[in-house]
Order: sequence, then C-alpha cells, then structure tokens
Amino acid sequence: MDDYGYINARVHSMQGQLLSQRQYDELLSKQTAHDVLELLLTSPYSTSIVRTSESLLETQRLEEGLRTDLCAHLRKIREMASEHPRTLLDAALFRWDVENLKAVLRGARINAPLEDLLALTIPIGMLDDVALVELARTRSLQDVANLLETWRVPLGKLLKNTLREHGEPQTLLSLEIEMDRFAFSQSIGMTSREKQQGRHVKEYLLSLADQANVLMAFRCLTDVELKTVDAAETYFLDVGGRLTRQTFRAVVSATDITHGLSKLMGTPHAWLAHTAPESRIGMISLIERKLREAVLRETRRLAHSDPLGIGVALRYVERKINEVRNLRLIMRGKAHGLSAAQITEWLVFEG
Repeated sequence: MDDYGYINARVHSMQGQLLSQRQYDELLSKQTAHDVLELLLTSPYSTSIVRTSESLLETQRLEEGLRTDLCAHLRKIREMASEHPRTLLDAALFRWDVENLKAVLRGARINAPLEDLLALTIPIGMLDDVALVELARTRSLQDVANLLETWRVPLGKLLKNTLREHGEPQTLLSLEIEMDRFAFSQSIGMTSREKQQGRHVKEYLLSLADQANVLMAFRCLTDVELKTVDAAETYFLDVGGRLTRQTFRAVVSATDITHGLSKLMGTPHAWLAHTAPESRIGMISLIERKLREAVLRETRRLAHSDPLGIGVALRYVERKINEVRNLRLIMRGKAHGLSAAQITEWLVFEG
C-alpha cells in the first residue's frame, strides 16, 4: 500500500479545499453573477480565475477559471501517482477522452465557435488542450479518426471501423454509444492488471455504466424517436453493470416515467423507484441528479471501506468534478435571475 500513501496524503489535503456547505449558502445568497464571481475570488479558485482574460464576460471568466482549476487538480493527482495507482487512474479517467471527443464532434456538427466548444471539455486524459483544438478545427469524422489514429489514441481505430462499416451517421447518438461501450470495456479491462485496488476501480466504473444505462433507458422512454423495439440492443451498455438488459427493456417499454420507475422495484436501483417530481426540475433532470448523487455515495463507500487505497482519489475526483458543475449552475442561475431555492433544486450533493 506504499504506492497509495503519498497520493492519499496529498488528496486529503486537496479535499480540505473543497467548498463547505456554509460557503455554498453564502454563494447562493448573492444577488448577481458579479457578486458570485467576487466571492469566488476569495476562494481557492481565485488563482485560476485571475489568470483568465479580463476581456471575457464574467460568466465566461468563471467558466474558464473553473475548467482550468479542475484540470490542474486532476492532472496533479495523476502526476504524483506511482505506476500502479496511475494505471488505475488512467482507467478511471479514460471516459473523459470520450466525453471530450463527443463535445468536439457535436460542436463540429453545428459549427460552434471554437472557444465555446472547448469550454465544454475537461482535458485530463490523452487528449490535451492542443489536441482538442486541432480536433475541433476538423470538419469530418474521417479526419478526426485519422488524427486519433496518428496519435495512437485507441478511439481512432474504433471510429475508422465504424465509418467503414456504417458510413457517416445521420446523428451522433449511435456513435457516442459505441464510444461509451468501447471506453468502459477498455477501462474495465485495465483494472484486471491490479488485484484488490483494481476491483475498487471496476466497481466505480460499473456504477458509472449503471448511471449511463438508467439515464438512457428513461431518455428512450420519453423520446419517441428513441423508443424502439431495438432500443435495448442499440443503446444498452452491456459491460457487466448491475442494471440488466431485461430491466432496461422494461423501463423503455413502460407507459410513462412513473411506470418506468416502478420497473426498478426488486432491482439494485429500487431506491430510484421512489423518486418524486420536484416543483421546477424536470423528471429526467431529477433522475440524472439522483444518479449523480448515487455515484458520489459509491465513491464515498469505496474510500471508507479502504482508506489506504485508490478509493480516496476516486472520491476526490468525483467531488471536485461535481463542485465545478455546481458552481457553474450557481453562476448561470444568478446570471438569469433565479432565486437561491430555484438554483438549489439543480445542485448535487453527496448526501
């Protein structure tokens, strides 16, 4: 466990810089986005925010500062890790290469401005900022695939094979599902190189796969274009998670969301069946929030079950990413004049 002693000591120190409930309450009490930014300039995020261009709008400055801070902290964890923890961290973080590539492909489809597109990425894996900029400037999937293959990024071969077999897709969803399926399979395979700690990372990855499957099942249920008899075969990530294909199919086939939630009774996700609609948040968004809370609880369990293992770092990664999401929501909510109560409904906490 010496491999994890140093990294966990540093991670515990970094956890101490995460915002407290009191700080969240203070941010929510502010009246404007400007007030939120001013308060964050007195927080651990100040250095990253100050380094952004003053020519940007306040919301843009905060977005870029948060992104820079998040990437710096997650990269720091990986860099300080020795060989064995780094292998497992790479397995845990590989999904962000996929998420970043999705953002690039979506942006290219609608000719989004480069700066807006990059703001949605978290470059902490094989694809750094420079690579993402180059990818964002391409305007065809074939060019993206060629670049990735040149850089020896495994996703390049997947894209090439998909384009060869099916051609250019009309929508990106089916391609995104293939990338997700590939990423989980690759990452879970990487965990087999380690024993006990590898099992912890595998549990974490499977909880993320469950989160993706449950959310997709309800998307299929509510979107007439996705609700097909083949939905379970097309969109289900069969990577060994606790949500079965049978349950996925049952949710998709339900008459409405309430009926779909009832299909989770008797499964490991029965707790979600008791989800009740809230006043302003949509049910799909509410389900997504509950699932994110569950992932936070899962990493807390892993950290507490083995305080000397990789779970400590995994918990910090999820808490840090979640905090940045929360701060973005607070800033955007204040910019649109929403009340503290309205914004709070969208925030996710560990519980």
